[in-house]
Amino acid sequence: MGKKIVKKCKGLPLAVKTLGGLLRHKYNVRDWGNILKSKIWELREDESMIVPALRVSYHYLPSHLKRCFVYCSLYPKDYHFDKNELILLWMAEDFIQPIENYTLEDIGCAYFDELFAMSFFQPSSKDVDLFVMHDLRHDLATFFAGEFYFRIKEFENQQKICNKTRHLSYMVNPNDSSLILGEACKRAIHMRTFLDVHLVHRYESIKIEGCSSWLLELDLRCLRVLSFKYFSIELLPDSIEKLIHLHYVDLSFTPIVELSESLCKLYNLQTLKLSYCYKLEMLPSRMQDLLNLRHLDIRGTDNLKEMPKGMSKLQRLNLLGHYVVGKHEENGIGELGPIDVHGAFRISNLENVNNSGEALEASMGNKKHITILELKWLPDGDLVDLQTERDILAKFRPH
Repeated sequence: MGKKIVKKCKGLPLAVKTLGGLLRHKYNVRDWGNILKSKIWELREDESMIVPALRVSYHYLPSHLKRCFVYCSLYPKDYHFDKNELILLWMAEDFIQPIENYTLEDIGCAYFDELFAMSFFQPSSKDVDLFVMHDLRHDLATFFAGEFYFRIKEFENQQKICNKTRHLSYMVNPNDSSLILGEACKRAIHMRTFLDVHLVHRYESIKIEGCSSWLLELDLRCLRVLSFKYFSIELLPDSIEKLIHLHYVDLSFTPIVELSESLCKLYNLQTLKLSYCYKLEMLPSRMQDLLNLRHLDIRGTDNLKEMPKGMSKLQRLNLLGHYVVGKHEENGIGELGPIDVHGAFRISNLENVNNSGEALEASMGNKKHITILELKWLPDGDLVDLQTERDILAKFRPH
């Protein structure tokens, strides 16, 4: 039966690998027979050039994996994407089904690994931490995405956006001086995703005129994902509070100076990315209100003076990356106690910790998911009490 299925793949290695991945855990003869006798094999390759073997592999995917795979049609061909970032997007779109005693991140990772095992994704040849889709796979995702997903690649094709468009991605050439997206977005009144996939170098921002003004003019109440990554945006309008269903906001690599307090009214927000926002000095004072926040990425945002008060209330937070110790108890080191941070973690301004008792309140020894820990003091010359600093360091229980 396996040999007959291979024969139907007509010598296409990708199809053989994919169906092998699909069948490797199916031990029932009936399952193999269903795939062998599927009528999808009889479909001719139409203008979309979708290979029947790949259609078969998609058809027998579980529905939750179908949604996750089709979402990747928002990426352009040969786009090298980050696994963890994609999982956050799946979470924002409610594609991940909760399972008791497992985090959404762990479930999303299992989804990704399953698709990877079936060759829907491949390792990037450029970076060991990135992944890419085969061109034929990308064609498959685009075919099943239909009118609900749309990629803006050129100014001309914006006219194809309609009221069926739910997910939109855009790619801007760094040489373009401006891009007016407002007119296009007016037609996508039920849009859920506004995602950038800029192919630019780190720290290189793009000048986009009116990049946030459309938020003031449009009523995009369904929006869940909003990304202005690399845009030369300095202020976020107060009207963002109207987007009550936002789960994901990315302002990384922007010269943003100030975040509106109205951002803290987005009670459904799960992910807030502010990495390498080099002009940002303060976070909104009411951050503690974002009780559903799971990821606050402030890596490389080195001008932050201190954290807002009451961060300990964000007990769902598991990715923080960086904590700037304040001078008050409400934003001191003890606020880290209830937060179970994951991955690489940095604590700076440790000179604001007065004694080892305060350091013990951070419960760093109980945070089992930290992979890298960086502790940073600002040098004060002769004013440093070395014994106190040693006691504080000991309470952090470094390796």
